[in-house]
Amino acid sequence: MKNPCPDRLFSLDALRGFDMFWIIGGGGLIHGLHQLWGGSVLESLSRQMNHVPWNGFHFQDLIFPLFVFITGIAIPFSLSKRWSSGSAQRAVYLRILRRALLLYLLGLIYNGAPAAGSLSNVRFVGVLPRIALCYLASSLLFLHLSHRNQGFFCLFLLALYWCLMKHIPVPGHGAGVLTPEGNLAAFVDSRILPGRLHAGSWDPEGLLSTLPAISTCLLGVLAGHWLRSSNTQTVKALGLIAGGMIGVLVGRFLDPFFPINKALWSPSFVLLTAGYSALLLGFFYGIMDVFGFKKWAFFFVVIGMNPITIYMLHHVLSLGSGLDHVAGDQLFTFLKDGRRLVIEVLNMTAKWLFLYALYWKGLFLRV
Repeated sequence: MKNPCPDRLFSLDALRGFDMFWIIGGGGLIHGLHQLWGGSVLESLSRQMNHVPWNGFHFQDLIFPLFVFITGIAIPFSLSKRWSSGSAQRAVYLRILRRALLLYLLGLIYNGAPAAGSLSNVRFVGVLPRIALCYLASSLLFLHLSHRNQGFFCLFLLALYWCLMKHIPVPGHGAGVLTPEGNLAAFVDSRILPGRLHAGSWDPEGLLSTLPAISTCLLGVLAGHWLRSSNTQTVKALGLIAGGMIGVLVGRFLDPFFPINKALWSPSFVLLTAGYSALLLGFFYGIMDVFGFKKWAFFFVVIGMNPITIYMLHHVLSLGSGLDHVAGDQLFTFLKDGRRLVIEVLNMTAKWLFLYALYWKGLFLRV
């Protein structure tokens, strides 16, 4: 299996592709299997493919923070060589700013800004805008803080967010209220954010909750430092697994004090998801780099080499649902309960073949 970009870490591309797989339709495949065969196991898996409404955690709640974590991992790999090779500092800063700005603008396009009609209908925050802000902040911190101080700053952001959310009173609700309507992050969003908010009066990717999201990215930066260290590959894999287990345990321990909550991006959520992310990274790195088994992950690598491309286009490439819409019930009547599964397989096949064509041609969107 060739690597079209030899300087890239294959296991990281595979993990990124694994993450994107669930974004572009992996969950739909599980739902389709459950609809076709039923059973308690598939029922449980299907439930994990839905976000928890508020407090709690499902597998689906890991997908976004995993991508933010992966964004952080890539920072030491992409910036260390440029920063240490004598390149002009201004060029590095401009590269960081350009990438963050492009990600943010792509996020506005994904949110439908060109067709919004007026600024009041534009959603100015979201998945890609949050990734852009996390990347910008974490890159600058990477350049100007030592490894240890990056860790301290990560913990400082979590502690600061905890104190703000727990001790600053919200008018009409008081301090420490963590309901959808009464939490401080929602109050800040409703007073400061312009345009349209995803949840009406607040936004799950709002301003205040971006602080702990930066911590998620910084934890990824620390994992990137670990992967670039002089330790053996075996030690690196075991270190990631050990660190991941600690993160999961600490996140669960903090749950009673500040509930695990994706919408609030709570500190317990940060540590839990960073722990699971490190475990996944340790697994992928161990299997691919320590034991050398890489061919099994080619499916994910193809997806992971063009993550922004497929994120922006995955709705357009949903051919199966388009066929179903055009042909109506007659097309898949004979499949009965297997109808959704067939549609999801068609969707995923179309998307993967599109990405494979780009991979084969060596075409990769570099933001």
